[in-house]
Formats: sequence, structure tokens, C-alpha cells
Amino acid sequence: MIILVISTSSPTASVALFRDGKAIGHGFEVAPRAASGAAIRVLRRLLSENGVEVKDVDLFVADVGPGSFTGVKVGVMLAKTLAFALGKKAAGISAFDLISSGAAAIPARKGQFFLRTAGVEVVPDTDARLKSASMAVPDAVRAEALLPTLRLVEPEELLPDYVLEPSISQPKVPYKTQVPE
Repeated sequence: MIILVISTSSPTASVALFRDGKAIGHGFEVAPRAASGAAIRVLRRLLSENGVEVKDVDLFVADVGPGSFTGVKVGVMLAKTLAFALGKKAAGISAFDLISSGAAAIPARKGQFFLRTAGVEVVPDTDARLKSASMAVPDAVRAEALLPTLRLVEPEELLPDYVLEPSISQPKVPYKTQVPE
């Protein structure tokens, strides 16, 4: 079985390719605000280096967050689209699990972190528990130990795990609308 894992929840796009539960290739590209292009570049390179065609992939796995709202959406949509187009299954994996199996922290908004200890909470950057939490970026290759535990779903069932609402600002000057005559 060939499995592709995509992580775009941080400023680093990470992709890993597994065959029969073992990593056969992985790569990443630092790409703040450019996750989709970076993930596709890394994906193409991995497939080429390993002599695998995208149609040969049996399962598409996405990092479902938490993390960057748009970044999470990019990875989930990429995995869903590929799985749907090829008639394959999909699965989600937590960004925390792609960092460590224990306490982990992921930047949330300015001055805040997502912290996983017993559960997931949003904490200020002054929270003392952050000192003992792993703060690496999610890396798709770390999914290897978790592959047997993944819950396979139809692509349209794969959803991001948003912890916070998106921080969308309203325009300072409202857009002018014109009604056609």
C-alpha cells in the first residue's frame, strides 16, 4: 500500500511517501503564505524520485491542524481533491502528532499558542507549560508510527480541525457596490 501524507499547517510544507508502512521518501519546503505551490513541488519531486505515479497512491492523508487557517485548508483540499479524482480513500492526522507524541505547541495568533497536553487549548505565549512542550514544525514523515491507526474516510468526509475561527478583518472602507441598470 502506498500512502501520501501532506502537512501544510505551518509555514513549512511537508510531504512524505510511505510504502507498506515504511517511509520511502520525504521532503519539505519553507513556504510561508505559499503552501499550495510548495506542497505540489515537493509532491512531484517525491513521486519522481521514487518512481511512483500519483495514480499508484492508495491513501491520501492530510494534516488537519491546528495551525494556519489557510495552510490547513490547503493541505486538506489537496488530499481530498487527489483522493476524490482518483477514487481513493483519505484520512486526517493531527498537526500535534506530526510534531511529537507528548506535549506540543503550535503558534496560533500573535501572542498565542495551541497547546496539547491532556487536551487542546489556546494559551498566551507567557504560559509556563510552553517551556516543556515540543515546538517543532509538523513533519509528514513523523506519521509513520500512526499509519495503522488512521481512520479512512471518503474524501468528502475529510475536514479540517479548526480550533479557532479565522481572523478575518473587515475592510476599513466598505466596498462600493453597483447595481446593474
